[in-house]
Amino acid sequence: MKEILELSLNPWVLPFSVMVVLSCVYWLLALLGTVDTDALDIDADAVSGEAGGVFASLLQFINATEVPLMFVISVLSVSNWLLNIAAVLTFNSAGVWWIGLLTWIGTFIVGCLIAAVVTKPLVPLFKLFKAGEDDEEAIIGAEAIVVTSKLTDEFGQVRVLRKKGSSAQVHCRLSNGEAPLFKGDTLMVIGRDDETQFYIGKKI
Repeated sequence: MKEILELSLNPWVLPFSVMVVLSCVYWLLALLGTVDTDALDIDADAVSGEAGGVFASLLQFINATEVPLMFVISVLSVSNWLLNIAAVLTFNSAGVWWIGLLTWIGTFIVGCLIAAVVTKPLVPLFKLFKAGEDDEEAIIGAEAIVVTSKLTDEFGQVRVLRKKGSSAQVHCRLSNGEAPLFKGDTLMVIGRDDETQFYIGKKI
């Protein structure tokens, strides 16, 4: 454990150690329902409209437009953390700066390859989930359950219960003036905001 801690604090590993810790904190908060898990997701249509730029191509390669962005970032963080620890142990124990910089470039490329491989099998699953989420007729007028720690007019997600097909977890906001609801509470989806694309809910 001491050796791992020392390696994690190595200047050439430390940035990725911080990213791993932040990723763990994020997923812990997500499990507790205190963060909006889709808030950072990337719109595939918006990315495809960037005229094939390098950044857009990279996002598509690592499937960041198809699976949750934070999952991709977590895979990249862990991959780069492990790869840079291996680099320090094998050929850069002295911390030579130019070797460290070249290693960062190399591990980033390998990390992207790992992220693409790890996330690829999940793409069909999230496409199916999105298909259910975008089925507006089946969502408006349906009952839903709050899945985040609370639901207000500014924050929250709900799981829509449907008689046919699987449930769908969507962004939702309460109507203005509604008292906050909490995880497990039931509500009715009554509409969708055209500007934000968030669903509007009302306590039953």
